[in-house]
Amino acid sequence: HHLVFKRWQEFGSQEQTQLIRLALDLVKEVSEGESETWAIKCKSTALLAETLRQDSPDRWDSVLSEVVAIASSGPRQAELAAMVLRWLAENVTVLNEDIVADRMQILLKGLLARLPQVLPFLYSMLETHFGAALGTARAGNT
Repeated sequence: HHLVFKRWQEFGSQEQTQLIRLALDLVKEVSEGESETWAIKCKSTALLAETLRQDSPDRWDSVLSEVVAIASSGPRQAELAAMVLRWLAENVTVLNEDIVADRMQILLKGLLARLPQVLPFLYSMLETHFGAALGTARAGNT
């Protein structure tokens, strides 16, 4: 995470793309694990979100499409997808002391432009997984 946060500009475009791909692959790998700890989930999703924040929002679509696709595989994958989206939004809107004004405007526009893709996804995931949790609770399996 530190490498991405502090030294992103030192990498060429191809290396940046490779780092994004590695971070996405890590999230996929963590999502397939049965016993991954909360810390590993947080760190892997935060890393992917940070690579996206450092990159151009113009290149977010393919990665976010893959993140959304991962989520349809099951509850663990949906959890990680939601975490990536949360970290990305939080890294831009809250943890932003290092972002200069022009860059902030670009990132905020990037987030806003993805709302038509992200909001239906979040609604669908909430509906699916809340319904499953509610059904389990009603059956007496907490």
